[in-house]
Amino acid sequence: MQITKKILRFFAITAILFSCEIQEAPIQREVSKLEELKIPTGFNFKLSAVTQFELNVKLLGGEPLSFGKFDLVVDAEGIFREGINSESVEKIASITLDGDGKYSGELNIPLVYSKLYLVSQTGGVDPILELRRSGNSFILNYEPVNEAKKSAYINSFNYRLTANPSTLGTWNDVGYPNYLGDNTFVSSGLLTRVRQILSPGKPINGAYRGTPVDASYNTIIKLVLEPTQTATVDITFLFSLAANANSLGYYWYTSSTPPANVASITNKRLIFPNTNTTNSTSKSGMVAGETVGLIGPNADGSFPPNTTIGFFLVQSSFSKGSGGSAGAVNYSRTTFYSESRYNISPGNDQRFVNLYDELTGLIVYGVEDGGLVGTSWSTRDNDFDDVVFFASYTPTSAIVLDELPKTNPTVAPNQTDVIYNPGSTTFATLMFEDSWPKVGDGDYNDVVVDYRYSAIASSSEVSVANKYITKINVKSRLVVSDAANRNGLGILIPGISPNSVVSISPLDLNGNNTNTLPGASYQLESGHTGDVVVILTNDINTLFDGPCFNSGSFDCVTGDPIEFSFTLTFNPMTRQTNFNNISSFLILSQDRGREVHIAGNRPTVKFNSSLLGTENDDSNPGSSRYFQAKTSNVPWALNIPLKIPVVKNKSSILEAYPEFEGWANSSGIVNQSWYVEGSGRRNASKLIDRR
Repeated sequence: MQITKKILRFFAITAILFSCEIQEAPIQREVSKLEELKIPTGFNFKLSAVTQFELNVKLLGGEPLSFGKFDLVVDAEGIFREGINSESVEKIASITLDGDGKYSGELNIPLVYSKLYLVSQTGGVDPILELRRSGNSFILNYEPVNEAKKSAYINSFNYRLTANPSTLGTWNDVGYPNYLGDNTFVSSGLLTRVRQILSPGKPINGAYRGTPVDASYNTIIKLVLEPTQTATVDITFLFSLAANANSLGYYWYTSSTPPANVASITNKRLIFPNTNTTNSTSKSGMVAGETVGLIGPNADGSFPPNTTIGFFLVQSSFSKGSGGSAGAVNYSRTTFYSESRYNISPGNDQRFVNLYDELTGLIVYGVEDGGLVGTSWSTRDNDFDDVVFFASYTPTSAIVLDELPKTNPTVAPNQTDVIYNPGSTTFATLMFEDSWPKVGDGDYNDVVVDYRYSAIASSSEVSVANKYITKINVKSRLVVSDAANRNGLGILIPGISPNSVVSISPLDLNGNNTNTLPGASYQLESGHTGDVVVILTNDINTLFDGPCFNSGSFDCVTGDPIEFSFTLTFNPMTRQTNFNNISSFLILSQDRGREVHIAGNRPTVKFNSSLLGTENDDSNPGSSRYFQAKTSNVPWALNIPLKIPVVKNKSSILEAYPEFEGWANSSGIVNQSWYVEGSGRRNASKLIDRR
């Protein structure tokens, strides 16, 4: 019995020791297939390129949209879904046309984008203009046209006499009127003056709310005529930034006997059945300058003395027609009147404002369509740009203008641009191998950072396609670290003298401090004369308490990305082209002379150039070839213009992203979307769930 126990104890101990030997045996790593690739020598692995933009935008009638402002966005559907001015809509840039309605500039754009969209922030044109890629350029020549014109005033008058008295004529399936008159000239200056006051998301200044009349804010046309005089009034569309498909109309009554309530308003007509210009499927197509002549009670359609004209808006009332039939207006929807007494009792619910533009003699009206009747002023955005139109009239003495709020005749256009890389709300991803000058294992997860660069550009051009940059903000987030080396991380902005940097601040362009590390501060690295270099950290491993960070490896620390953020201010200002060349780089093993950059990017002057061409490196400064391997041509860093999942440790990017190989072997001609989420493009079993 004792012998049996001893034998069993011996076998148990032997089994444990044998088990330990198996667990401690070194893992044999297979040679990465990445090393076996023979990618064309001239391929630089770039997924984005500096792209030329040539824009020429005109108003209806051919006048340039001088100093027109646009947001350049990627996703048109996002605009239609979230709204034309939603902060969640991804912007690549906010740009300003010059005095001739033109823009010439270069922006860093992902090659996968075949279409982009301009979203107007000025009005006067179609709010969303599509741009199509042509080679390495996006070119636009735009001038709106209207479909129905001339003689429409007479047609609408005749229609009033013979058909539905609540309309001025017919319209098509999206509500574009068939009764437009001659276009009215709209200047870019008028748009600038109006948009200074009626601006997206900006509550209107109290001074522009008008003068209260009988405890309410009334926005009406009260005709002042001699007994034998009559007046004509035209209404011209300016712009609409509302998501709703609203209908705009007018009413009139004898001034001395105003209607006691809404039910008593009997003389009502539609002006524009559908004022929406942003919905992808049912926008009306209206643009600034398109005009409708109002029809009054006189036999010739004019208005007599002692007449008051008001306006109304039917909220979200228009529905697109099907099969080519005319769209429908639902008059049962909430209606807002320009006389507040008809909205709620007491009359404090102001929905219309009017402005007198002295330079043109026009009365401009803005409408607020948010919420229901009686909604608190404090719960709406009150920007009054949901529908904007103006009235012109004869005789010019028919309206008393003294008490109307006025636009500023001397307002200067805002020509400041903001540009982003990759966009206003997203980040791009940089993935490093830290084995240089030896080829790594191909997982590109030794260090992974996300980045977003933003800049403020002035209106003053340095040269063609170049604007001055006054400020640059860099946001860099450490996402993953799985390196055995203690690496540093830096930012390089090539071609800028450090002497032009007057300040470096931990605040971003909005004045916010988003740095993860408390008390973060930054300084320019000394020793550079032609570049701006900022070292974010000399040792990434000091940023977390563990052997690795978010890589999924054994005993790895997990946590939110660690953000670095700083803003550089320049004087003299720098060129926009310098902004397009910003990049992050690794400092290997705390050796300042060893750097890793993305393929084709030169190192800094601190780099030990004697290391070029050693081991597997095939750099050749004479041909601007840097950080690509011999034979295989693979890089040590990949720059992805999108935030993407990270490859698992010991896996290869070829396994994680199956289309990568075809893209690389074709010099980027095929599989340009290899990194974008889609069927067959990502192998989830080889990827880390990102934080």
